Amino acid sequence: MDVTPPVCPDGNSDLYGVGVRAGLYAQWVATLLATLFDPKTESTYRIANLIIQWSIFLGLCTQSEPGDPVIGAVITQYLLFGSLSSLTGDGVGHFSHFSGIFRIIFYTAVSSYGCWFWFNGIDDMTVEGCPDIAFFGDVSLHGRFRTVGKVFSVLGVVVCVLSLVFSVFATMRRFRGGLREAFATKERARPKVELVLLVLSMALIGTSIYLVEHLIERNGITQVDVKAITSVGQLIPLLAGGLACGMTLWKIPQYRQLVPLQRPNPPPKMSPFNLETCARPNILALQPYRCARDDYKDDGTNILLDANENAYGPSLSASAVSVASQSKNGLGIDPLGLHRYPDPHQVDLKQLLCKLRNTHAHTDKTLAAENLFVGVGSDEAIDALLRCFCVPGKDRILTCPPTYGMYGVSAQVNDVAIVKVPLLPAPTFGLDVPAISAALSSDSSIKLLYLCSPGNPTGSLLAKADVVALLNHPSWNGVIVLDEAYIDFAPEDASLAELVTEYPNLVVMQTLSKAFGMAGIRLGAAFAPAPIASLLNSLKAPYNISSPTSALAASAVSTEGLAVMQGNRAKILTQRDRIIKELPSIPGVGRLRGGTESNFLLYEMLNAEGQPDNTVALAVYEKLAETKGVVVRFRGKEHGCLGCLRITIGTEEEVTRLLEALKKTLAEVRGSA
Repeated sequence: MDVTPPVCPDGNSDLYGVGVRAGLYAQWVATLLATLFDPKTESTYRIANLIIQWSIFLGLCTQSEPGDPVIGAVITQYLLFGSLSSLTGDGVGHFSHFSGIFRIIFYTAVSSYGCWFWFNGIDDMTVEGCPDIAFFGDVSLHGRFRTVGKVFSVLGVVVCVLSLVFSVFATMRRFRGGLREAFATKERARPKVELVLLVLSMALIGTSIYLVEHLIERNGITQVDVKAITSVGQLIPLLAGGLACGMTLWKIPQYRQLVPLQRPNPPPKMSPFNLETCARPNILALQPYRCARDDYKDDGTNILLDANENAYGPSLSASAVSVASQSKNGLGIDPLGLHRYPDPHQVDLKQLLCKLRNTHAHTDKTLAAENLFVGVGSDEAIDALLRCFCVPGKDRILTCPPTYGMYGVSAQVNDVAIVKVPLLPAPTFGLDVPAISAALSSDSSIKLLYLCSPGNPTGSLLAKADVVALLNHPSWNGVIVLDEAYIDFAPEDASLAELVTEYPNLVVMQTLSKAFGMAGIRLGAAFAPAPIASLLNSLKAPYNISSPTSALAASAVSTEGLAVMQGNRAKILTQRDRIIKELPSIPGVGRLRGGTESNFLLYEMLNAEGQPDNTVALAVYEKLAETKGVVVRFRGKEHGCLGCLRITIGTEEEVTRLLEALKKTLAEVRGSA
């Protein structure tokens, strides 16, 4: 007796034909590549992915009648399951966005369909005798595998419904501020790719692709190969996925590195710095002096009778006023306005200084006038910080010799003890981070750490990583003061002034005395977190920056002034390179003992035995000044600077004279010795 073989349904090329499959695979890969290389486009790819998935899902729902291929429904569900691979990086959030809501609705619908399919649909769609391989190892669609399908479908519905409720509440909360705020585009940092999610997504893509292709082959499904690719239902996802993948691959060479991969991080530790316990209580409670100009400004029309100024003007002769007025238009100095007190806050000047340092080389945050204190050179800031944070006779500061001497002088004036941790040996003169960290850990009375970069007298730029390591000290409640007086002679973007917007315990001091050549006006600045800058501005003298100083400083950092500074800097660097090349050829000149990131160099003076010698260096220093008219600086008594002279870079003529005078002087000193 003949047995009629079962009539098994053909495959559905519109649901899982080769064009649909290839397009989806390409879309998954494009989304993953965008997550790694171009996160700004990741959201666009996810939305396109979601649209294609919705189309396939709706097609699946219409093709789930009795007699439709049951294995085809399983294959389609695997394709929909693979879309979860797009939930990487930025894709796990956005609960309060419409795209996030529609994504959750989609997964809710797929899970609901799964419940129907695994509980009832299989029985209606199964054709006896037809292949029913649903997993690896030729596992049958029925039996235990069906039970697993039921469990996962129910869990999926529960999770999706809960997520949908949360998303609705998040969206409602987002719209409480109005439509404008809800739809405002907010800048966000480049999303990080969590390593666990990345690996899971890659595994999901690989598993889904292999499963789909495995089931098509093992179940002998026909009409889903290349021969049927001409249908519109296959060409649309194929073109969409191919274009998305191609565009992402095209952009990859534009990116120098991947988005940083990271394992899920624990919550960041709170900084141990606490301004309320670090600063002196009397300074925290200080009410700053209120100037007359704090209440009403001079608008040029009002009569100012509030500050006890001399209404008849400055005591300058007509000839003196005439000479000063000749430069008024270029420098902004009004000699006839000197009878008025200057601006106590110098907001315009502060904004110019912030513009100079807002390079965004170290942070996306921006310095503002509230981050700045301006004073009489950097020395005023050095002293103000001591008065702000150190209780006389109790607290201490830490310095790293060899370094600028005013840290110690100001500390002694304020009756503040000094803890010293020397720099690493020449020629690097780097920070001894372990030793400094140990000192900060063992002595809670240390309130300030003064660092000089580039160093004086070393000329060496401190490593950013070392400074950051100290800023991240796990227990020290104190402030790092980074003196960048010579920073404009260092490589571009070397200044760390911007980092005061990132670290609550960093102050960066700068001056116009060096690269800008404005030592005569004594203008210094301290970039600081706003709370520290506020304290410094509260304790300063009310009118510490004169009107001429302010006008000259503003001119120096203007576009025209910067051009002049950069031109002079180039000349100085040329002469610096010349000294480095020619000075070692002079008999008696030893090693360069510091860095070359400043406008000076630190060189050893050698005795007849070829050893660095303080006696020789001191004699050369004195003879150069007294008999040759060339003045350098003897630094031999500084830590690690045995037998050293610090030589400032001069003009071409001055350097020529220096080289000739030093050669003769060394011969005289070493010969007489």
